[in-house]
Parts: sequence; structure tokens; C-alpha cells
Amino acid sequence: MISLAACALCALLALLLWSAVGLAVARHVLPDQDHGVAPALGFALFTAAALPLFDRIGLTANSARLVIGLAILVSFAAIRRGARPMPALPLWMFLPAALLAMIPALAVLPKIGPDGTSFAIQIFDHSKAALIDEIARSGVPPINPFAGAPGAADGLAYYYLWHFAAGMVAAATGATGWEADAGLTWATAFASLTLMMAVAARWSGKRTAAGWVLLLSFAVSMRPILTRTIWGDDFGGWITGYPGLQDWLVQASWVPQHLASANCVCLTLLLLARLGVKTAPWSSLILALCLSLVVAAGFESSTYIGGILLGIALLPLACFCLMTPERWRVAILAVLAAAITLLLILPFVRDQYAATAARGAGFPVAVSPFEVFGPRIPRDWSQWLDIPGFWLVQLPVDLPAISIIGLWSLLTLRPAAQIAAQLQLEHRLFAIVTLVGLLIAWLLQSTIANNDLGWRALLPAVMGLTLFTALFLARTGTRRPLLWLAMAPAVIGLFGGAIYLGENFRGDYRRIDPNFAASQAMWAAVRRHSSALERVANNPGAYGRITVWPVNLSWALLADRRSCFAGHELALAYVAWPRAKIDATAQLFDRVFSGTASSAEVHAIGTDYDCRVVLLTALDPAWNDDPFAKDPSFHLVEEDPDHWRVYRLNFL
Repeated sequence: MISLAACALCALLALLLWSAVGLAVARHVLPDQDHGVAPALGFALFTAAALPLFDRIGLTANSARLVIGLAILVSFAAIRRGARPMPALPLWMFLPAALLAMIPALAVLPKIGPDGTSFAIQIFDHSKAALIDEIARSGVPPINPFAGAPGAADGLAYYYLWHFAAGMVAAATGATGWEADAGLTWATAFASLTLMMAVAARWSGKRTAAGWVLLLSFAVSMRPILTRTIWGDDFGGWITGYPGLQDWLVQASWVPQHLASANCVCLTLLLLARLGVKTAPWSSLILALCLSLVVAAGFESSTYIGGILLGIALLPLACFCLMTPERWRVAILAVLAAAITLLLILPFVRDQYAATAARGAGFPVAVSPFEVFGPRIPRDWSQWLDIPGFWLVQLPVDLPAISIIGLWSLLTLRPAAQIAAQLQLEHRLFAIVTLVGLLIAWLLQSTIANNDLGWRALLPAVMGLTLFTALFLARTGTRRPLLWLAMAPAVIGLFGGAIYLGENFRGDYRRIDPNFAASQAMWAAVRRHSSALERVANNPGAYGRITVWPVNLSWALLADRRSCFAGHELALAYVAWPRAKIDATAQLFDRVFSGTASSAEVHAIGTDYDCRVVLLTALDPAWNDDPFAKDPSFHLVEEDPDHWRVYRLNFL
């Protein structure tokens, strides 16, 4: 079903590529923390530059291997020719980071037992593996794999740079999109941890700060402990349940693309602070180019983080950057970087604007305070209590290890007067982005599908709070009473982290499907009778018991083909159709595969939704009264008489 060796190969290739490119460049632009920032910086620089390149030359297995191989060789040559400073962190400290990064990757892997297959709850969001397969098959810009209609726009209504990186690795290694997803989830989490470790150690001047980063990143919400001890299942009646405010470990497991964008935002702040350091003209141009690529990578990985959050923070960031003695140099380089960034992200801006307009849902962002309190508190009261409750209740409950001490450190601790002005500026820039991320989560929400803006814009703030908390703990290491007082909430979060590790490893044992593993054979048959450019239809609710929310998981992970309509939830997020059309299409496909559709509706999925191939299984309600066998537009091309049938459309 999935090869752990292929997952590991994807992870190691991504890490080798990103580290080589990042290290070769970091020694010039961020020389005092090059090893730690290298993987995150390499991801940003290489993917942002490679995307327009592969748009021109086409993405194939050979072109991916050639470009990746050349990038690694050139980077190693540059590393050998340059100076070789000692790493700020001993290399052994990267081992626990690699182990911690495995927890998010575990969420992507199947859990196969004697009773069938189960998954961790996060697999719902990793159904985007279908997009990785699409990019590996047909290149960029990707055709939307989640739904189609003849004559309609088939672009993707989503930011996809991280999935492009995974698709490129999948093409180079021959891995599936699912395997590349697991491998790059690990690599992205590892890059994020080493980035925070390097910054924390540099800020504090102590290597222990890097260890605190790892410990704090493992801590999660108090909810798992509170629901198992004091409050029980009634906890959600007082404080709102899923998703709450998600910590680093949870977000790394759910949305590695947003984590990659948050890494880029942190790198942007480091590079902005570096602009004020006077260097040779050639080095200044390299720095400006790096800044433009990093900002572009952040936007193209997550419009919410790299676009909206960074856009809101831009004015205060600019004000602080222009207060340096080299303000004119900073301004010129920043304008140059901004111009290059706009050229790089213009196709994404155009596509995002077109997708928003096509949805017809109005402005995509609304002012709405975060809902803190549950139904046990009357709504007339809670709507006012929610405003202070975000800071007094929600933050301490969901981010116990970093919220109180992190905010205290951010607001009170000052960099030592003797440290470099660049480092002092870094403190201020991270403080700005941290506060902006918290304010967005507090007061704003997105109106398309879920509140991804409020959930994901928090991620750079989580990373900032982690850094400020690690700085505090590293500085107060000799004051034991204060240290233990600061660590008390974190200990609860660490117990929650242990529970979260168990859930990612074990999966949701209540949602075991005995038939999922066997569905590989039917998807192999579908691939035999369809080209890579054709769309297939199957029941959007197939194997629905395996996920908490309905999603066409078997298709997303195993099909390696585009879908005519992959289901209501996926369409809401990734298809630029009005809500009414998505609702009507979901109802149509439900009727067809439940056996209640008219003959005209069965015929319509071929003509109106470009379904060239149809898969019907014995688990579908329509199996015993097969509507496709009755329709002369479809003919049977292969079957397993007791399990599945594959049909092709006779015309078009």
C-alpha cells in the first residue's frame, strides 16, 4: 500500500537538496546560523526558483532528476570553495529534532492490523496527496484533480508550492504522492525545528535554548489531560472544541504546507534584519534576491500566512527596518526584493483572485472574534466574554507551554545592550509578527470553507512564542524556583504531547476499514483503462467510515488519477465553483452511486463532468441495481465480479 523505504527516500532526498542549497547560500546571507537555517532556506530558495523553471521545461522524471542533481552538485561545490565556520549547534542536537519530526509523519502513514486499515485523524487534510500525484504526472501549473467539467476553468483554487516540491521529489524517485507527502511532512517539520533551534541559541548565546525549543515543540494543549481528569467529556460544553488554537506539533501534523510558509516568514525576518548590515554590493544583491525568493515561497505555500499575515505586518516591520543607520540601503534593497517578489507571485495572485471571484462568496476575510466559550454559557454573555477569554482562557489552555511565559518574555525581556544591532532588530521583528499572528487569530476569520486564516496565521506566532519562551528559560536556568514555576503549565502540555504521539502512532482505532487495503487492485484496473489526462468517477463517500469527516480517501491516496468530483469537502476547499453548484453536484453524485438517480442524471456525469471512466464497487448502494450497466453510454471494460466494475464512456 505504501512503502516506508520510498517515504524515507523522499525525505532524505528533500533534506539533502534543501540543506545543500540552503547551506551554500546561508554562509553568505546568514553566516552565524547557517546549519540550522539551511533546510528551511533551501526549501524556499530552490522551490521558488524551480517552479517557473519547470513551468517552462516541463516536469518529468528525467527533468526533475537533472535539475535536482545539478542543484546538489553546484551547492556542494560552492560549500567546498567557501569558508567553513563551525556550526552554531553541535550536529548531535539535530538527532532529537529528526526524531521529533517523525511524529507529524506518523499521522500520514496507515495503521494496518488484523481487522483492517485505520489512520490518524489528520489524514483528512493529507488527501491533498492527489495534488502531488497530479503535479508528478502532468507538471505545473497543475490541472485541478478534485473536479472537472468540459469547457470550465480547470485551474487549482489553492496555493501549491509545497505540493510542487513533493511532486518534484515524487517524479524524481518514482514514489507515489502519498509516499512523497509522508517524506516531506517529516522534512518540513525537521527544517522548522532546526530553524527555531538556531535562532534560539543565537538569541540567548546558549545551546540549552535549542533543547528548550524541542521540549516546547513537543508540548500540546491541556485539553487531552483536562478531558481525561477534571472535566471529562463535558469540557467542550464550557470551552469550544476542535480545532481550538493549534500548537506546533498539531499544525506540523495537519498542514505541512502552512508550516513551510511559517518557516519562510521567520526567514524573512532574519533576512530583513540582515539588510541593515553593510556588505559588499554583490553580497547585497544576493541578499535581496534571497529575500524575494523567500517571501515568494511563503506566499506560494500559504496565502494566509505568506500573504495576509505578512501583508498586515508589513507596515510596522518596515518602520523598524527603516530606523537603522543604513536606512537608505535597506529601503533600496527592500524595494528591489519586492519587485522581484511581485513578478514571481503574480500568477498565484491572479489565480487566487479569479478563484475568489468564481466562488461568488464575497470578501474572503471577515471580522469575527474567536469563539472561546461553549454552549453551557449563554450566547448573549459569551459573545462579550469571548474577547478577553481568548487571552485569559483560550491561549493558556491550548498553548500552555508557551503562551504565558512567551508573552511575558516578548513584552519584558530586552536584548542585552552589548549584542549586535542586527540581533536587537530580529527580536523586534519577531515580536511584531508574533503579535500580529495572535491578533489575526483573535479577531479575523476566512469565509471560504473553514477558518483557515485564523488557524494558520497563528503558526508564525506559535514559533515566535516558542523562541521567546526558550529565551526566557535559557536565561533563568540558574533561578530554579522561577524556572519550575514557568515550566508547570508546560509539563501538562508534555503529557498531552505523549498522548498525541500515541494517537498519531496508533490511529483512530474506532474507524477501521477491512476493505481499504484491497482497493489497490481496483485502482490498478482503473489506471489500466484510463490515461493520465482522463478523469474518473467513483462514489465520493466510498470508505467514508475511515475518516471523521467525509472525504474520498481511497481515490486521493491510491488512484493516481483525476476525479470528476472528489466530494463536497474537497470541492469547497480546492474548486472555484459557487457553493450552490458544489452542493448540487455533491447531491447528484450521491444519487448516482446510491442508485436513486434518473437515467438522464447517470448520463450527465459523463457529459457534464468529463467522467471518462467510472468505478463502481460492491460497497456502493447502486451495486445490485447497476445504473451504468443500463446506460448504453458506458461499457464494462474490467471487473472483479464480487468486488468492483470499471466502465468507460463510449463517446467524447
